[in-house]
Amino acid sequence: MMASRQSRLSQGQQGFTVFELMVATSVFSVILMVMTVGVLRFSRDYFKSVTTTNTQQVARSIVNDIAQNIQFGQTVTTGLTGGSGLQGICVGNTLYSYHVGYQVASAYNAAQHQAPHGLIKTVGSSCLAATPRDVNSSAPLAANEHDLLGANMRLSSLTVTPGANNTYSVRARVLFGDDILFLPTVTSATTNWDAEACGGSSGSQFCASSVIETTVQQRVAE
Repeated sequence: MMASRQSRLSQGQQGFTVFELMVATSVFSVILMVMTVGVLRFSRDYFKSVTTTNTQQVARSIVNDIAQNIQFGQTVTTGLTGGSGLQGICVGNTLYSYHVGYQVASAYNAAQHQAPHGLIKTVGSSCLAATPRDVNSSAPLAANEHDLLGANMRLSSLTVTPGANNTYSVRARVLFGDDILFLPTVTSATTNWDAEACGGSSGSQFCASSVIETTVQQRVAE
């Protein structure tokens, strides 16, 4: 009788079999994999959202800044040019200097389309006959200068177009990301930056584009 009871206790205290452990491990591995994929996807979507939002805010800020100066300015001069692809727009006493397609980085690198600055706003005397500020220079900005683009951003286009009845159309398109993230493939011969868009490659969460356009009417006629 005692031996029979000990046998039943011994059977009840038996552990998992190797097969049961393998099944449990497999189930746990699948759950862990699903959780990992979910976390990675969430992280990617989060960074994509942050990048897109920041790019939109900067594009909107640029357009609003230029539109406000046009609204209260007396002169609007477009088509200012300088060496190395520099361009400029003069509105009253404010000069906007930029280099289309050049990403804001720590130093100038023509091969990677990088420069210390992207869009410098200079407030001073009349800039009607001024030449664009050298955004490729690493020299510190003066007290009356401010870069309207953030790190890793670049202008793909910036236009101010006059219309009827003292109106102007202001359009800015801002890109965020390195050359390798855009399609069509960026090369040393790339000039049509307005055609560039984020590709679907790895790292696309660190790529964004935003275009903002508005029409403004001058309150002070020239």
